[in-house]
Amino acid sequence: PNDKVDILLKVHGSKDDGKGSIAYDTKHAVIGPNGLVSLASSNAQYAAFCAAQFFGAVPMGNSDCAGAVNPAPNDPYVTALDNPGFMKRDVYGTTLNATVDLSDSVQLVSVTDYLKLKRNSSEDTDGTRLRLFNFFSNMDSDQVSEDLRLQGHTEAWDWVTGLYYISIDHNIQTGIDGMPDAYTLANANPNVLFPFYTKNAVHQTTNSWAIYGQGEWRFAEKWSAIVGARW
Repeated sequence: PNDKVDILLKVHGSKDDGKGSIAYDTKHAVIGPNGLVSLASSNAQYAAFCAAQFFGAVPMGNSDCAGAVNPAPNDPYVTALDNPGFMKRDVYGTTLNATVDLSDSVQLVSVTDYLKLKRNSSEDTDGTRLRLFNFFSNMDSDQVSEDLRLQGHTEAWDWVTGLYYISIDHNIQTGIDGMPDAYTLANANPNVLFPFYTKNAVHQTTNSWAIYGQGEWRFAEKWSAIVGARW
């Protein structure tokens, strides 16, 4: 605006809209006596594991305990999913940086910032065409901060003191959709179906204040002393 005031305004934003970007590959695995998970060494071992852990469930042919068949067991890039998944994310914000020259050696600086984040995603974490375990997450977050500082210098001194404040309002919902669809009801082993739906909502607020100061004294040609504090 004039010789003593500088203002820099930055506006930024980004948008993601990904579909089918999340996929899981499934393998026949068992839990050993030591509690560790390992790949099944034989179809008989895997069938015994299914029967013991899932109330007598018996895999048919190349299916897993739930009755799902991996279309390409040797290719991790080929999967059969009931939910291809998506991830949508919007981020935008603005920063206002203003500097005022109060004198030749003293400046007042203000940095004001706003940030907005929205994200929605869903993924099929059971990695099969059966609808058993779909995870979803939704987030909406707002953040505002202000840094106001007074700074100056002399021939022997550099100094700064200031106030800082930040406020964050964060809302997130996560959950698991395990409600079988018609295909799952018709093709899944009924002994592994445990229909359920969960939704967890969290609201978190953060408010933080700070006061700070620092000084540097150049008391010799190659020496300086620095002291600072922040609360």
